[in-house]
Amino acid sequence: MKLSKFVVSFIAVLIFLSVFSGCNAEKDYNGKDIVSFEYITVDFMGGATNYKKMLLNSGEIYEKNYYPYGEYEANNTEYQLINTFDASKKQEIIKKFYNIGLLELEEEYRAYDVIDGGSWNFIIEYSDGTKKSSLGVNDGPYHLFTEADYCFYNITGVDFWGRVRKN
Repeated sequence: MKLSKFVVSFIAVLIFLSVFSGCNAEKDYNGKDIVSFEYITVDFMGGATNYKKMLLNSGEIYEKNYYPYGEYEANNTEYQLINTFDASKKQEIIKKFYNIGLLELEEEYRAYDVIDGGSWNFIIEYSDGTKKSSLGVNDGPYHLFTEADYCFYNITGVDFWGRVRKN
């Protein structure tokens, strides 16, 4: 039995679309309930440390800073509320972060050939009190943090990592 060129073309298009849509489909996150994300950076040139914490259930973002030298008044030893977002967007945020790979970071990233630079630590806290941590020293998946910041900004209108460029 001979198939017409139209039927063959139509079948080929259907196969292409089913494969293509399957590759780009977002998957739901089915892991443990996440309650917060924390991102800590340290600048090795002086030791300035910045802590940011996103509380997903309350929709609050906190920050504190530590500067070992200079004006000690600039140190916020306690977390300060710096922004809020709609906590009902929690599952959407987690799903986006999961789909871009942010929840699957390696445990450690290191660049040994850099003399001075900085480090970061990304901590996921779950509702059962356990935590998952990823650490980077002069290396890391910075493109993921940038992508996550854009996703978070598009969902909430809030810039968490400080990577969203505003016009």
